[in-house]
Formats: sequence, structure tokens, C-alpha cells
Amino acid sequence: LCRFLTAGDVDGDGTLELVAATYKAGLWLLLPGDDGWTTELIDAESSGFEHAAILLDLDRDGRDELYVASDDQGQVRSYAWADHGWHRSVILEYSDKLSRFTWNIMPVPSALLPASKPAFVFEQ
Repeated sequence: LCRFLTAGDVDGDGTLELVAATYKAGLWLLLPGDDGWTTELIDAESSGFEHAAILLDLDRDGRDELYVASDDQGQVRSYAWADHGWHRSVILEYSDKLSRFTWNIMPVPSALLPASKPAFVFEQ
């Protein structure tokens, strides 16, 4: 079961890839190719009923980062592709088992982001 399927350019090569955020089977990268699509596991330890996910280039380096609400793990995470692998960072952690991102994570148009301030801020 895939609750979220999002498209973006994770490696900066100009080709869009897809990321599938599944209910219990983790996060998967789907790569288009001449002979069809291939898959690559991003993180087996990310799951949740909603498991909201989106690809955005918030750090403006030319590669989209993956932002995920890992409900079962009680974390909001970012994943960045670098050095031929995914690097996970925890943005927000919560332990009270309340759902923080019930339905979606929505993009902010880049024109609305100030160049001198962080693009992604969480407050508790």
C-alpha cells in the first residue's frame, strides 16, 4: 500500500525520479530508464498509515530532498542524496503518539521563500 507518491530530481541530473512512501514497507526510489523502471530502497525503517512525503529543493543545491512524516517512528525526517547514498536527518521528534501530519505535506512556492532565511522551520 503506497499512500504517497511524489516526483522530483534527487540527484540533480535533470531527470525526475519518483519516491513511494508505503504503509509498512519503507521508502522506495523509482528510477526511470531505457529498459523500464528500477527500484531502490531508501529506508526500511520509515512507516505509518499516512506516511506523508514530498520532494523539494529547500536548501537550493539543485537536488530535491525528501521530507517525510514517519508516523510509526514519531519523527519528521529529511533525506538527501549525496556521495551515492541517502543521508537521513531528524527534523522533529515526538513521543506522545499524536499524529502531526495527518494528511499531507504541501510545498511552498520557491518565489515565496526568502533567500536569507531558513526555508523549513518547525515550532513546538
